[in-house]
Amino acid sequence: MLDLTGIHVTTITPFKDSTYELDLQGLAENIQFLSESRGVTGIVPLGTVGEFSSVSTEERKKITKTVLDAAHGRKSIVVGVSHTNHVEVIELARYAKDCGADAVLIVPPTYYMKDNEEGFIKFLEVVTKSIDIGLVLYNLPLVTKTNLTPALMLKILDRINGIVGLKDGTKDLSQLSETIKLVGKKIPVVVGAEELMYYGLIAGGRGATSSIANYTPDVMGDLIHAHEQGNHAKARSLYFDYVVPLRHMDLPAVMQGVPIQIAQTKETMNLLGMAGGVVRPPLVPLSEEQKQRLRQILGHLKILAKIAV
Repeated sequence: MLDLTGIHVTTITPFKDSTYELDLQGLAENIQFLSESRGVTGIVPLGTVGEFSSVSTEERKKITKTVLDAAHGRKSIVVGVSHTNHVEVIELARYAKDCGADAVLIVPPTYYMKDNEEGFIKFLEVVTKSIDIGLVLYNLPLVTKTNLTPALMLKILDRINGIVGLKDGTKDLSQLSETIKLVGKKIPVVVGAEELMYYGLIAGGRGATSSIANYTPDVMGDLIHAHEQGNHAKARSLYFDYVVPLRHMDLPAVMQGVPIQIAQTKETMNLLGMAGGVVRPPLVPLSEEQKQRLRQILGHLKILAKIAV
């Protein structure tokens, strides 16, 4: 059953060193770990952190099946099916439904999309009429060049059936607040920019996505639970003392929309003995300077308490 409250972990896709092949066994182990955690409500494979744009359609199907099989119904699963054409989106969405996914996630298709609201609405119309599974939209304007503003979202919801949620990854807190206020009356709004997680929850966001939850799911769950229970001092502490240092390891890159959190998450998981693997080109691994900075942060937070930093 779809549940967009709480923490939804945006899972990495582990690739093997040098060959960049899928590590499906490692992926299954990661999903089993997350499925057993108390801190995670849902799992979101094949999103930005999952490097969806760097894997083929057949590989996406293998990832989808692996995740659903390993989760075994213990968590809400929202599978990323983003693509530049509706044909692939429909095929991937139908496959996700057949595998048991609770919903699918898409970003606006790139390339032809800038300032093309009608084109996007038509795209959604074609997709939603051809699938039998709820669709979560993902607003990521720094990457897609399409901004799902509150006004556009209300227009979409007025004309398109089957939209069951919005993951809003904008780094504009004013827009995020307005989206939660207006769009949140119609569908759940999930905070998609981890560095704005705390503010988005205060504004009324139903839940939040997290890449950090790949390796510390219970801590991220504690943050949102503290907020829900009105323990704002604990929620603030976990956000400023835990999330912010990790997300701001390279703040200029984060603010420019550079997806450094993918390589950062994978490096951390590798250090912890988990299946992180490598990033696929065109993404690049962390520099030696970034790795050292990451180890210092992880040591300070006692995530790597047994590793010298």
